[in-house]
Amino acid sequence: MTSIARSVVARGFALLAFVGWAATLATVVPATAARLRRRVAELAATLAAHRLPPGRWVPNEARCVLEAGDPFRPHLRMYRKTPTGVVERLHNGAFARAGDRVQVTYTVSEVRFGAVLSIDGGGAVTWHLPPERPGPAARLGSAAEATLPWAFELDDAPGFERFVMVVADAPFDTSSLPAALRGTAALPPGTVATSFVLTKD
Repeated sequence: MTSIARSVVARGFALLAFVGWAATLATVVPATAARLRRRVAELAATLAAHRLPPGRWVPNEARCVLEAGDPFRPHLRMYRKTPTGVVERLHNGAFARAGDRVQVTYTVSEVRFGAVLSIDGGGAVTWHLPPERPGPAARLGSAAEATLPWAFELDDAPGFERFVMVVADAPFDTSSLPAALRGTAALPPGTVATSFVLTKD
């Protein structure tokens, strides 16, 4: 076989491989898009069934700039350690799986009082700050980014894990917060809250 013939054959095989790859991609991409649309619809329905309670809420933007004119703004950040040991910052609404270990951090502009809890798609509430119990709100430092004492491992509850931070200028009782997260009570008077949602994949 001449070099020209070999070149033609090689190009033919390359073309066949490309056509096969393109056909596979044409099948996989719509399937992936459809799966993602289903997951978004399921998440929207689940979150609609777990509405935010009445009270003052502020958005948890990807970037938080604390300004003197609006000092009363809590902010949550979420980090996950990958199997390779790399720590990645998660965006609000990011996909996560059972077994993922996430680290929660918070930012407040001044010394405040507050609590951090989470609720999953099954309605189970976890205390992160103060740990494991209701009672007086914890005193929060005004560091640029404060880290909670330990990481949190996601379980296999379906749908989502919503982390909520509630803060106030003065001490307040946190015992009503689980009911508030479940939508059966309002936030305590004088508090401000923000939330961060992880979508369970």
